[in-house]
Amino acid sequence: MRALSVLFASFLKVICVALIIASVSSPVRANDGANAYIDLFEKFTAAGESSLSGFNVLSGVTKREESAFDDVRAIVGVAPRDSVVTISVYKYNESYNANLPESVENEPFALTRSVSVVVGRSGFFSKMIAFNAGGNFILISAEKDGEKAGLTALINIKNIEIKKELEQGSILYGKSLLHKDKL
Repeated sequence: MRALSVLFASFLKVICVALIIASVSSPVRANDGANAYIDLFEKFTAAGESSLSGFNVLSGVTKREESAFDDVRAIVGVAPRDSVVTISVYKYNESYNANLPESVENEPFALTRSVSVVVGRSGFFSKMIAFNAGGNFILISAEKDGEKAGLTALINIKNIEIKKELEQGSILYGKSLLHKDKL
């Protein structure tokens, strides 16, 4: 009987760890898929309308959606010489109502920060960007002589306390549940 209760306790620990990990990787709002937000953001920014060639982000944004604990990162890329690269960060407007017409009071996203850089002779650009906790919708765009290119992504900045709890708590290792201190 004792073996059964130990097995059940281990099973509960595994479930708890799985729930913690799932909460760390959840999208901006638990009941809505992040892709719907990203699609809405792309429509809002018109980022899909690209005519400038030679624009590419090399690091800082690696996926369409990602989660991180670090709230500052370097955005590095290439673009044609003398093009203007703008990095804009938006937050989802929780009071947005899709059933009402869009207006200044009813826009789906609010700009939180924006920086621009003119690309030099090397063709590279780099900027350090700070993000807020939670969902950050980022638009990286380049423009030269009326031609444009851009990309969008969702970067979820997780609370650093969650990271500390995960590092100090139990971890799943193979088939058994071990505490960090026993590794």
